[in-house]
Amino acid sequence: MTYEQFLKEVPSYLAGRFPADTQIHIRSVLKNNDSQKDGLVISETGNTISPTIYLNGFYRRMEEEGDSFEQVMDDVLMLYRNNRPAKDLDVDFFSDYEQVKSKVVYKLVSKQQNAKLLEDVPHMEVLDLAVVFLCLFPSAEHNYSTVLIHNEHCKLWKVNGEALWEQAKVNTPRLLPYVLQPMDDVLTELMQVDLTDEISMQMGLHPMYVLSNQARMHGASAILYPHMLQEFANCMQSDFYIIPSSIHELILIPTGERNDDARLNELIAYVNAEELQPEDILSDHVYYFSREREEILFDLV
Repeated sequence: MTYEQFLKEVPSYLAGRFPADTQIHIRSVLKNNDSQKDGLVISETGNTISPTIYLNGFYRRMEEEGDSFEQVMDDVLMLYRNNRPAKDLDVDFFSDYEQVKSKVVYKLVSKQQNAKLLEDVPHMEVLDLAVVFLCLFPSAEHNYSTVLIHNEHCKLWKVNGEALWEQAKVNTPRLLPYVLQPMDDVLTELMQVDLTDEISMQMGLHPMYVLSNQARMHGASAILYPHMLQEFANCMQSDFYIIPSSIHELILIPTGERNDDARLNELIAYVNAEELQPEDILSDHVYYFSREREEILFDLV
């Protein structure tokens, strides 16, 4: 089955799993880093908002892992049901900024890699990155769904990017509290085993900390939370490198001196090229937090 055939089959197959008045269609979506994705939208009667499910990865499973069409469709349905809004939203929700503003949060993206997207969304520049804005609301299974805020929303609400920034600075740390864990704790969670100091040394792990948020979604934005980085530097009594491992998390490495820039940049470039999906890449170079200057430096060589 070609990818084009797959896209044609999906709506007709799913139509038999929903009431006849359900609208099912596929649309092309511009995602992070100006990547295009094919999004499935299922609009059930009475629901004003529906999650967009991106199909590209499901087709890759069929091609690379040998999963059947029926298997991936079962997973698409499960993903849809787990990510529907916990309760339907009022149809006037997005027309009234007073209802929206308590849910406005921000995320960090690459400014260079999102030139096309940034033409259509309000944003602020931070370092060599860009802050864009989302509306965050609960979904089923204790997850969150997001809607990217576009210029057309700002016109409707009669607000600008600065107003969204001021609102999001309050909301984001409150709605998405940061989580900072030692790397070995994170590995222990993933591996479901105890990772002792001896094993850590044998594996060659440096003192590293993973920064994200409780939702593990757009967690790199936590570096913008007030005083967070300075408090970490004071606790470590050290400057530290900031590794942009993805848009969802960062790695912090305390250091007594700054001398690994080139090696770390090579590592980041390799991981971005070989390990990450294009839409998950945040930056292609390391950042450095100066405890004395109380700021992030990014003009590293």
